[in-house]
Amino acid sequence: MREINLSNPTWRVFHRTTYIERVPPLAASGPSIAPNTTLKIPDNLVGNILLCQLVFKELIKQGNSINSLTVGTAVAAVMNPIPTSPGVYPTSKLGDMVPWWETFLNSARPDSIGTISNPSNAALLNTIFNQVVDYMYNGFATKSIQKMFSEGNLGIG
Repeated sequence: MREINLSNPTWRVFHRTTYIERVPPLAASGPSIAPNTTLKIPDNLVGNILLCQLVFKELIKQGNSINSLTVGTAVAAVMNPIPTSPGVYPTSKLGDMVPWWETFLNSARPDSIGTISNPSNAALLNTIFNQVVDYMYNGFATKSIQKMFSEGNLGIG
């Protein structure tokens, strides 16, 4: 560049620089929630609230300890109580509110000799139970269910 003859006015030097950032972005630099996310309202919102109320009452009876064992025990007491003797089951609290629930439970539970009249209903009951326990545990662990009842909008009495 120092040896260029500047006597010719048409000669120009074009100098271009680019900037490259060599530090990678942080892993969580993007948005944590997709902008087009839509929340799914439960199919039966009233039934969902009633189920939460029943499980919440059972947890209060157990002493308000929130862990997967106590939530599972509370859900079992509401949905499918343990038998008093082989094949003899008390009425579930959910069965008092949902007319078809007891019929479904009777077909999914083993009788006094251990025979299940409808194995597909037994598998479905197991799936429903596990999903409800996960749902309730997550709701209680995040305190969203307790908040729902403490705001005064929904009574637990």
